Amino acid sequence: MKTKTTWNQGMQQKRRLQKCGDVLNLDNVSALDNFFEIGGHSLRAISVINEIESKMSVRLPLKAIFENPTVSQLAKAIGSHADELSSQTIPLAETKAHYLASSPQKRLYVLNEMMDGQMAYNMPSMLEVRGEVDVERVQSAFQSLVNRHEALNTF
Repeated sequence: MKTKTTWNQGMQQKRRLQKCGDVLNLDNVSALDNFFEIGGHSLRAISVINEIESKMSVRLPLKAIFENPTVSQLAKAIGSHADELSSQTIPLAETKAHYLASSPQKRLYVLNEMMDGQMAYNMPSMLEVRGEVDVERVQSAFQSLVNRHEALNTF
């Protein structure tokens, strides 16, 4: 007969397995699968850590997933960090059409203006395109990026 505690632990483990599977785009993840052997990497590890923090309000250091790469090991790590509740959440900013530049952005702007035409803060790169370029589509793509990422809407 299962006790309520073991049932809850089983449900928590099932949720963790599902989270790992979601991040890795896999349907079946077992408790003994190694996160890195089934397609996990550092960026996906960050996603898992962020999911754990947002869904379970437990703050884990990134190294926890490297030191505990299986779901069962990670579950134990979450249990040992359960007292480190994530209480420092940053509230969402109000959505605006444009945002004021941040202090570092203003500083870079002033430094750039003081250098009178120097290109020290430019990040040049080149992309070779073969064939016809549809300028309107390129402009539309860049505008979509600016619209999607509010950080690009500063002035």
